[in-house]
Amino acid sequence: MIELEEKHEDFFRLWRSLPRDNHPLLPCKKHFTPLTFGNMLSNVAIGEMRGPKNFTFIFSGTNFEAISGFKATGVNYYDILAEKDHAGTVLVHNALFGYPCGIYMENQFISEAGNPYTITSLQLPLCDEKTKKPRFAASYSGGRKSISDASGLRNREITQSSVKNFRYMDIGAGAPKHFISDYKYFSE
Repeated sequence: MIELEEKHEDFFRLWRSLPRDNHPLLPCKKHFTPLTFGNMLSNVAIGEMRGPKNFTFIFSGTNFEAISGFKATGVNYYDILAEKDHAGTVLVHNALFGYPCGIYMENQFISEAGNPYTITSLQLPLCDEKTKKPRFAASYSGGRKSISDASGLRNREITQSSVKNFRYMDIGAGAPKHFISDYKYFSE
């Protein structure tokens, strides 16, 4: 069972409330609007799976970029990911779009001031209006660090070793059973 933080639970609840016009389990990207998500959009990024190792951000909110430490819109995620972690990320994207399923993860970084900096993310698939297949993902991210720490991330390189907790979420079609808890890999 996944226990989501309240902000992620709100995002998940809104995602679940969207119409399922073209796919039995997924809303279409066209339903992901400012009217529905309002002030949450500043913490959201939407990515498009354009091909193998090409997951390009087509939208990123200002808080998402501040938390992540980079301007994401137009960037291919694989270009900012350590090369050694591409194979694992391909497997994650295959599950996200293949089942389809959701993903909840918690990454641990160090701020420029030397303090722990946790970034949490809930990623949920969206279908393409034309092909009716999962092709987009909406990610709601939040950051936690010392309130007195105004610095950004020291090392922006995302690696598998920064993943503290990771779980797939069954949204109706099943999901992989393996997970990461406190940096340790488990398989149910």
